[in-house]
Amino acid sequence: MKKSAKKIEFGDFQTPLQLARDVARTLADFDISPTSIIEPTCGRGAFLLASAEVFKSAQTIVGCEIDESHFKYAANSVENVSKNCNFDLMLGDFFLVDWKERLRKLPGPRLIIGNPPWVTSSQLGSINSLNLPQKSNFQKMRGIDAITGKSNFDIAEFIVSCLIDCLTSTGDALAMLVKSTVARRIVRSRWLNQNDCFEFRIIQFDTKAHFNISADGCVLIARKSQDGCDRICRVSDLDNPLETSNSMSVFDDRLVANMDALENTAPTLLLFPPAHALKWRSGVKHDCSKILELRRDDVGRLTNGLGELVDVEDAYRFPLMKGSDVANGKASNISKEIIVPQFKPGQPTGQLKSEAPKLFKYLENYEYLFAKRKSSIYRQKDRFSIFGVGEYTFSPWKIAICSLYKRLGFRLIGPYQQKPVVFDDTVYFLSCDTRIQAELLHELFVSEFATNFLNAFIFWDAKRPITTEILGLLDIQKLADLVWSHDQNKRQKIDSLNLGVTQPVLF
Repeated sequence: MKKSAKKIEFGDFQTPLQLARDVARTLADFDISPTSIIEPTCGRGAFLLASAEVFKSAQTIVGCEIDESHFKYAANSVENVSKNCNFDLMLGDFFLVDWKERLRKLPGPRLIIGNPPWVTSSQLGSINSLNLPQKSNFQKMRGIDAITGKSNFDIAEFIVSCLIDCLTSTGDALAMLVKSTVARRIVRSRWLNQNDCFEFRIIQFDTKAHFNISADGCVLIARKSQDGCDRICRVSDLDNPLETSNSMSVFDDRLVANMDALENTAPTLLLFPPAHALKWRSGVKHDCSKILELRRDDVGRLTNGLGELVDVEDAYRFPLMKGSDVANGKASNISKEIIVPQFKPGQPTGQLKSEAPKLFKYLENYEYLFAKRKSSIYRQKDRFSIFGVGEYTFSPWKIAICSLYKRLGFRLIGPYQQKPVVFDDTVYFLSCDTRIQAELLHELFVSEFATNFLNAFIFWDAKRPITTEILGLLDIQKLADLVWSHDQNKRQKIDSLNLGVTQPVLF
């Protein structure tokens, strides 16, 4: 197996010894003092060594590793440790061990510690790996979610969820390095789907510095609760773990990102599902930017991503704002255009041969690039298909926000050179027919009420922190009543909104 494939298969990000020491010392600061320590995916043994150094109460330290070279390295490392405790290392597959029975035989209190694989089930499937758990719907997904890909899960999520079930006695604890998104899913699942109670804490650390990856990571700490479930997960930083920077909780079965923001949110907004929700749309998805996205040079010529001059019919070209343009407010001088070969989903593009012959010939010249698009959404679709397009795409006025940036930035976007502006698929937007509609909605979404509400539910460390699901939680009618409590005229205009989930915003 190639090294890169092997790294994917085992999610092989070895823990630096200093990071393992910092984590162990933090656990000691939280009064975790185990008699037995277990590292179920021990790799080269950083947590074995750190645990031996930090936890003076430890009598037995157990390690398990599937990779033989890592196992040998770990075994050699612990041989040099001078400590009055027993190391019990085994070469084996995590998924073939009965961990609940294994831990039951160890004296408590017990600590499960480590760094499980940072890899998803779909990544393993792509290389035909057998290093997977048996198929099960442990996330309790609906059938449609499984079909659309939401059932793809991180292997670490499965591993940690199984190990939490092994914490059976007061004093037992778990501390695992995982992606922050994985930690949140685990916390929410335990709170909502399990009858037992655990205390959770999240300690964030710099994954770029330690693993040279961009995904946000943390130490997820779980302890068997002694005093019932308060459903509060405190968040802090590894540099100052005892100081809480934020607190997560649940509200109406939803995970709350920021309890302080929730407390500053008007209670009337916290009613789910919202009775008056607006339909947020995504920009165009095409996965062929070198051909469909154009740039205008200083003398007005259009070039594609291959550096070639492009001359196609004007009716199929529109001003383009990408997510970064929206986030940075660059709407006054748009230099990019996008070719839109379909004006509604599933529309055949064969008619372009007669209606727009230059465009049709241009697209045919690059048919091989369209054929290379990997997403399954293009299968059995028109060869030049795009997605995220409909009547809403061509509304003249829009309220837009970039989903990727770590801040709220709602922009009012109007026509550019008498054409509607089109966005890429990192942008979510509301479509409006008139400027006054857009101005009123923009005023609502930049209000303090809306800001507090959205900040309560947005996890800013997520890869795409702003989602249509979160934006759709906001009841526009209740928001208008709060923002314009003394302006009956504006409230009446919002009263007449067409709030159908598939229609553009209309007054």
